[in-house]
Amino acid sequence: MFNIAIHSPIIKRLNKILNPTNGPSYGCVIALHDDINFLVQPEAFSKLDLWNEFNLGLLECGLETNMTKSKFYLPLTMPNYENALSLIPQGIGINNDGVKLAGSPIGTPEFCFNFWESTLIQEISHAIPLVCTWPNVQAALCLLRLCICTKFNHCLRLTDPTAEYSSKLIDRLHYLVQLGLSYVIDYNTSPDAIIEISDNVWDQSTLPPKKGGLGIPDPKKMHIPAYLATCVASSMSMLRLKEAMRSINDKSDQCIDSQRTEVSLNELLICNLRENTTVQELFSKFKNTYNIQKDSSELIFKKIAMDDKPQAFLYSFVIVDIDSRIRSVWSSEDVTRLDSCCYEGGILITSLPIKKEFSIPSPHLFRERIRMRLGLSIKGCNAGPCLDCNGHVDENGYHLLSVCKIGNERQCTHNAVRDAVVELCRYAGLVTRIEDPNLNKLANIKSKRRTDFVCDNFLPGVPLTFDVAVTDPRQFALIKPQPGKASITKEKSKINKYEKELSKFGALFQPFVLESFGRWGPLSRLIFKELISRAMATSATHSLSLSRPVVAHYWRTKITLAMHRQANLGMYQRIQRRLKSEMNKSNNNSEDIIFQQHKQMAENTTSSQADLSIDGNTTSRSSFLKRTISKTPTDQAENTASSRVLLSSNSQALSTSPSVQISSPTRCKNSVSRHKLI
Repeated sequence: MFNIAIHSPIIKRLNKILNPTNGPSYGCVIALHDDINFLVQPEAFSKLDLWNEFNLGLLECGLETNMTKSKFYLPLTMPNYENALSLIPQGIGINNDGVKLAGSPIGTPEFCFNFWESTLIQEISHAIPLVCTWPNVQAALCLLRLCICTKFNHCLRLTDPTAEYSSKLIDRLHYLVQLGLSYVIDYNTSPDAIIEISDNVWDQSTLPPKKGGLGIPDPKKMHIPAYLATCVASSMSMLRLKEAMRSINDKSDQCIDSQRTEVSLNELLICNLRENTTVQELFSKFKNTYNIQKDSSELIFKKIAMDDKPQAFLYSFVIVDIDSRIRSVWSSEDVTRLDSCCYEGGILITSLPIKKEFSIPSPHLFRERIRMRLGLSIKGCNAGPCLDCNGHVDENGYHLLSVCKIGNERQCTHNAVRDAVVELCRYAGLVTRIEDPNLNKLANIKSKRRTDFVCDNFLPGVPLTFDVAVTDPRQFALIKPQPGKASITKEKSKINKYEKELSKFGALFQPFVLESFGRWGPLSRLIFKELISRAMATSATHSLSLSRPVVAHYWRTKITLAMHRQANLGMYQRIQRRLKSEMNKSNNNSEDIIFQQHKQMAENTTSSQADLSIDGNTTSRSSFLKRTISKTPTDQAENTASSRVLLSSNSQALSTSPSVQISSPTRCKNSVSRHKLI
């Protein structure tokens, strides 16, 4: 309403005076909410009596100028500076170095750098330690990606990459973003030394989650696309402003026909961008950096001039370059891991922890998932012989997660995925029976085979049987990388095992396979789409007025995170048993060590970061140790130097935690009773 009120009596009136029909143009007046900005030559105030006209317009609206907040920007390098200074109305402050307009600095390089340093850099420097050391690691990563990284994009769009202060400013932002990521993957990060963020880790982190990364933009690589996008947007705005200035003295009240002028404005925009030396230099640098061919560069230049999101379009070339460089340099094992993190594997990063189904509650479990995704070593998972199966344990957790068959941890992960898919089928209106062997016994009465669950009413008179599996792509690390090879191979083996036998009795068979990093098999995607289509037809979905993408996102996230939660929980239990066994072999006084570690944790962390409190002089050592057996701080393994002894003393922590759901151990030949494991 305010903008409408001041449009005719102030903005339109002043622009008519500044742009006479048969005279020179002195500039223009624009309004941003309640800020009225004069982009004019100083002589306009004397020749056109602009200031008095402005005050008359304010009087008509019942407004007045706040002189204390008004500023004039007159650079010292301006020709006829003394003469221009005498033309400025009295009572308004004059800045020679720069001014702030719409949250952006306009002025000398020193002024612009000091502005960003005192606002953006200080804010991010203060936010990084607070946000990225938050005990909820999943929420901390979301805030880093969606809030902090979005905040500095405003600076990138408004800072000329050719400016002398630009490189120093971008280096500061680059360091702060890497520091935030380092806090997320390692709680003990020191601001003076970012150790684990190698070039490979950083390259993968800057990829979008759907491409296997973390979705953290690189300020150095995003700068040119962001600034070019601003040049395109500002050039189009300037053309529209000039078009409006030319027609502002038109006596007719008819508005500008956007349909009539759209084509001409786009053509003018391309011409203006070609004449802009800075734009041409930056585009040439961008083209050479990312090996854009000469014949396609012309199409790209027109594309960014007409695209609704030119920054995203330009940054897509950066993503392609990073991805291709990674695949040409990395080992086959690392490329296989990256492929498994793609598509549904990105749900681990993009899911917002607003629901229980969308979150991984324990901080060390989510941090462990991120480290495994980036190919970093897992805390407490030291290389050596496996205590359960006599295999070889690797630092990246492959053996403990997917190879060792002793215990029921892998079975619990399987059951967690199965239960989530069963819940989806029931939501879609299908009647399900879990582990019913009747169909298999029709073929062979002595058969012990059974699929995970059966849907009786998938088709009229035709049941559909499902068998769920979680497979690790690292088993194919030594061969040529092929995206989805692990899930495709597992789906084929399931089909060969069950389909022929079940088809004899008119039953359909469907495998549902997930890779350990989150990627789904192609057949699993197809049946998921069918189940979502059926779910959309249920009364529950109609009553909530939910769209198909929302419903699909909910169930896709629920199934994938169910696998992630239980898989990491099982591996963490294996690590605890391993560390406990090593502690028992040690000759150290474990009671004294544990007491000192817990005491140090209580002194150095807040109550929100650890589930432990010590009453200084009143807590006895024996009673304290009893409490530590049943209650474990979430991040003690990473916050103390002797984490191996600490973790091993708390093997029951996760199994007794009320915030973590553990699938019940079902039939497994190699299962071991829980009291024996602990």
